[in-house]
Amino acid sequence: MKVPTSKHYPEGRKFSLFLVDRVSGEVLVGFDNHKPKGPHIHRGACEEPYEYSGEGVLIEDFWRLVKEEGFLI
Repeated sequence: MKVPTSKHYPEGRKFSLFLVDRVSGEVLVGFDNHKPKGPHIHRGACEEPYEYSGEGVLIEDFWRLVKEEGFLI
């Protein structure tokens, strides 16, 4: 989603992509950039920074991680 460029959203984008277990509600994989954390990845309960470099790369990175974690065959 486009948002005004700001300290928290320097790219002018706000994003949230998640794969969630529909039975348990557990987050399996996620990418988002909510404030104040900025861009980061969720792997289950763990989080790590993510360097956002555009929407296309974000979507590719999301599906790559879904495959790497074994959630997509």
